[in-house]
Amino acid sequence: MSTNAIRAGLIGCGAISTAHVKAIQAAGMDLAALCDIDTAGPERLKKEFNLPNTAVYTDMTQMLKHEGLAVVGIATPPFLHKEQILAS
Repeated sequence: MSTNAIRAGLIGCGAISTAHVKAIQAAGMDLAALCDIDTAGPERLKKEFNLPNTAVYTDMTQMLKHEGLAVVGIATPPFLHKEQILAS
């Protein structure tokens, strides 16, 4: 990915996250970080989409604090969206 690419992160790495990763990549963004309470989801996405340099977090606050993201996708259950949107 270009060093000038927009840095994106994704919160939630379950079933719908695959569509989010595809959209982030199609938009030419750098998927810099993945976050899920279970690291199995982010590790699956890293392997499936060949993302060796993408950071994995289990804490959304830490991801937002350390990654300098311009865009954050939210792929968690809808009842969690408000809290996560306000935090990002």
